Amino acid sequence: MNGRVMIFTGHQADRPEADPGAHLYCSSTGWSFGPLFDSADDCKEFLGWLETEKPGEDARAMGTKDLYSLHARWLVETGRVA
Repeated sequence: MNGRVMIFTGHQADRPEADPGAHLYCSSTGWSFGPLFDSADDCKEFLGWLETEKPGEDARAMGTKDLYSLHARWLVETGRVA
């Protein structure tokens, strides 16, 4: 797949002081995909973790169910949820 996975952040109009959150973005198609993250740092950490779990696989090619399942596992393994 051409292009690359990017991280997009944006402030909420009604809460400019809040952490803007982040999501994955495909530079080829212009589509956002996957879960919403609390921060760009969390998004980067997840992508690094994903590379160790699924070496060489492109997150954009993963099915929605698989990506969300991996995200849930990452949340547990990193202690973000119990």
